Amino acid sequence: DKMTVEISGLNYVDKIYDGKAIEPTGTLQVSDDMVPVNELEVRYAGTGNTNYDSTEAPKDAGTYKVTYKVADDNGYYTGQKEYTFTISPKTVTTDMIGTIDAQEYNGSEIKPEPGVKDGEELTHGRDFEFGYQNNIDAGENTATLTITGKGNYTGTASREFTITPKDIKGAVIELE
Repeated sequence: DKMTVEISGLNYVDKIYDGKAIEPTGTLQVSDDMVPVNELEVRYAGTGNTNYDSTEAPKDAGTYKVTYKVADDNGYYTGQKEYTFTISPKTVTTDMIGTIDAQEYNGSEIKPEPGVKDGEELTHGRDFEFGYQNNIDAGENTATLTITGKGNYTGTASREFTITPKDIKGAVIELE
């Protein structure tokens, strides 16, 4: 029969996505130091809709469970401890949206795609989607670009842009 040891000393605090792996606070301990902590097996698994299974700590938004466990091949001891935690998506903000130069009226929807950054360039389709309003007719600060977060990002943020009138210089006028 194996003796059951207690694994303790860590605390996982929920956090907001920042691109870094979640790190626990505290110091991992095994009761009476019967098993060296560096011999414990560590496994991270996604829970609910989060698909993840690794020995590496997760970085992406989702809900996870981490298990610290005495290896099955240890002939004297057994024991395990589970922690659950959540990495919440980060809210998108207007300052993540790059500047949008004035656009010239062309009679059709104008859909500029400025860079979107959160320290590094975000990816359209993976991190956010573009949306537009009032983006056909000329007018100062009347057109709006909105980004909607997805994946590791959530919420919406908008930036207005100007559609300038088309210059008719060089236009040809034909009379009947």
